[in-house]
Amino acid sequence: LKQVQKLVKRGLLDPNTDDPFELFISSTPIRYCYYSETQNVLGNTYGMLVLQDFESLTPNILARTVETVAGGGLVVVLLRTMSSLRHLHALSMDIHSRLATESHGPVTRPRFNERLLLTLSAS
Repeated sequence: LKQVQKLVKRGLLDPNTDDPFELFISSTPIRYCYYSETQNVLGNTYGMLVLQDFESLTPNILARTVETVAGGGLVVVLLRTMSSLRHLHALSMDIHSRLATESHGPVTRPRFNERLLLTLSAS
């Protein structure tokens, strides 16, 4: 962004004719990665993470990639349709059902999926 502002001050760039998105893409170092290559980004820290193709996202890939975002960074999940959000609700991320004993069965109620959906739909 600072490079773009310097070019505008020098008169080498006209903000009215040049596309701001293209300027951002060309002046920002972006690391693209397939889900199968996520182990290569471990150990690095990024300011922003964009996840797309939500249907092929697994919990391991989600955890791996979210851990690379710096504190105060931004995680963006791109959903194609609302059915993608419904698909998230249907995922079996409920560890409580496998680990709950008979004595604690009705007491524990898994709320992770419900809270995650409410957070995503409110945004």
